[in-house]
Amino acid sequence: MAESLSARMTDRLIELAEQRGFKKALADRMSYSPSAITPYINGSRPVSLDMLEAISEVSAIRPAELIAPPGSVYQVSPDEAAILRALRQWPPSVTTALSRFLAFFADEAPGGGVLRDLHELLREMSDTDRRAVYGFALMRAASGADTSGTPRSRSRPAAAPTAARPSGTTGTATASPSGRRRRRG
Repeated sequence: MAESLSARMTDRLIELAEQRGFKKALADRMSYSPSAITPYINGSRPVSLDMLEAISEVSAIRPAELIAPPGSVYQVSPDEAAILRALRQWPPSVTTALSRFLAFFADEAPGGGVLRDLHELLREMSDTDRRAVYGFALMRAASGADTSGTPRSRSRPAAAPTAARPSGTTGTATASPSGRRRRRG
């Protein structure tokens, strides 16, 4: 049997009430004493639309998110709610930058996080080690290796092979018009 909307709202209110200052802020918003909020939190009084609106304003969580079934996309955890509250207070330039940063990781397979793991390793390294890793990466990039580790083709021609001379001889070997090598010197 599905959980009632009232029971869901009580559960959410219990979660939110655990946050420091929430109960007092809600009481202030409703012009109640903090003790008058307790019956809503323990479920002995149903949450009215006015109370839902006040809870939404104080928690910075939209009403639809507050009453959404557990595990739905619209329901946020208390930690997510705290992030949203902070995010909604930041200037648009900061939220845009954060959104772009998060989008960088959005295409990763769940549990993959290779780039995140690498970034974490780099952060934990000493400056000397980090510089060595960056130096290696720059040398590798300059050498023509692509991201898959396969060397790229180069436009430089291969060096011509050198002719071996018998030991103890001097001079230069040149090719004759007939294609045979003749010795000068």
